[in-house]
Amino acid sequence: MPIGAPTDAANNEWVFTLQGSVIRDGEVLGRVIQRLATGGDVVLLAKADAGGVMSSATSTLIEAPQTTSDALFQGLKNAYSDSPPRKVRRLDWTGDANLFSEATRSDAVVIDLPKDDAAAALKSLRLTSYRGVTIGYGDASLTRFPELFSGTIPEKIEPGFFTDGLIYPVPFTARIAASKSQGLIKQYVSIHHRDPSWAYAFGYDAGLTIAEFEEAEKARANSISPIRTGCVRTCATISSPPRTAF
Repeated sequence: MPIGAPTDAANNEWVFTLQGSVIRDGEVLGRVIQRLATGGDVVLLAKADAGGVMSSATSTLIEAPQTTSDALFQGLKNAYSDSPPRKVRRLDWTGDANLFSEATRSDAVVIDLPKDDAAAALKSLRLTSYRGVTIGYGDASLTRFPELFSGTIPEKIEPGFFTDGLIYPVPFTARIAASKSQGLIKQYVSIHHRDPSWAYAFGYDAGLTIAEFEEAEKARANSISPIRTGCVRTCATISSPPRTAF
């Protein structure tokens, strides 16, 4: 899945990542909320203009019938199809105080927003002493997300004030990676002095998939153009790579 055009990046390169089933993510989160929230009101905070099927972490180049937030919302609703009725709503994040007050009256809030908006939403929830289940998705699940709150007065007084208790699902962690992945993890740690994130793992696997495709196609193509065309066609149809590093 391409998530960044050459003109968007300083190095003039394409940026790719893998994309899992967002609907399935929503269903899993719904089951988590069922176990943790005693009430029946769930709110998804999302951007009204978020496009493509990728998470709000970046803008996508591929249009799709559903945005990530649409798919996540559908998954949340699916999770409650066979359980006692719950009110699952989506609120388009604008920063409006009156709209946000609706979220604070819910029993669980799922935040699927670009990092700055996600940080603003989480700050508002914590400063209003919201006690419901809070889940971060997309940008809010990245390992460096808590750094956005460093230096704020509440964090200085009570470290973890904003992010303690935040639930954020991730599709990969270095601690449970397959044995064949440990070499790459160790190499990453030696350079960056921290474990690789799920975003890095997805990006690496996307690069591996593309590299293997190009190697297989080079013998049959006389120029790079057919390879690019075939790569786009393959990326549009593939559901999972034949071999992944993680």
